[in-house]
Amino acid sequence: MKYTIILLTLIVSFSCLAQNDGQVDCTKITTSAKYDDCIKKNTLESNRQLEQIVSRFEVQVSEDYQADPQLGSALIKTVLESQKSWLSYRDKHCKVIAFEIEEGTAAYITIINSCVIELNEKRMEQLSQIL
Repeated sequence: MKYTIILLTLIVSFSCLAQNDGQVDCTKITTSAKYDDCIKKNTLESNRQLEQIVSRFEVQVSEDYQADPQLGSALIKTVLESQKSWLSYRDKHCKVIAFEIEEGTAAYITIINSCVIELNEKRMEQLSQIL
């Protein structure tokens, strides 16, 4: 249980400090309910940003592969399949992180959301590297 609390604290702290454009700094919030709402909003923003990067990738590949559109389409298809698998991994991994917390509680939802934000940030970095 002590390990879970330490892990929970680290995940929440990291996700709040590693802010992207459009996300709110949750570290200045002092009540649990407002904090949970803040993390939820940041999760939605993080998901939106991730989808935006994938869309930009599709546009960029279409432009870069005008000489061979078939090859560009194959690359886009591969990345979209990879993204679908990655999203499944992300969701399952975050459930593992929150495993010892009662499902459906505010703490569980906040840990899941914090995990999603953290993994989305890493994924956005990966996708940006291949843009």
